[in-house]
Amino acid sequence: MSSIKTILRKKKLSNGKYPISLRVTKDRKSKFFSTPFESNLNEWDSKLGRFNKKHTLQLKSNRLLGKIEDRALEVISELEMNHDFYSLNDFERNLERNQILKLQIYFHFGKSKLMNLKKQGG
Repeated sequence: MSSIKTILRKKKLSNGKYPISLRVTKDRKSKFFSTPFESNLNEWDSKLGRFNKKHTLQLKSNRLLGKIEDRALEVISELEMNHDFYSLNDFERNLERNQILKLQIYFHFGKSKLMNLKKQGG
């Protein structure tokens, strides 16, 4: 049985924000996968694993985090149905097979950031 959760990593980035990662745990071992998101401490709800209302793109960002989690759960389901045993490395390989989704998420996130900047006059 595996579990997933989006978390705010504790290592601060050079811009003062913290990266958001997807943590996948299986057999008491965890592996972290990066997401295109970063946040200030006051913009993150640790219990929910989601951005709170203080984050400027809360709804869109939370929807994209949900899509990332959904894809991870799909990969876990596929592995559990097709294999008696699988490792976190198997999970990573299967997740990476769908690079198109990852690129789409980055593109969508960048596009929404650009539109937000244009609205603000930047």
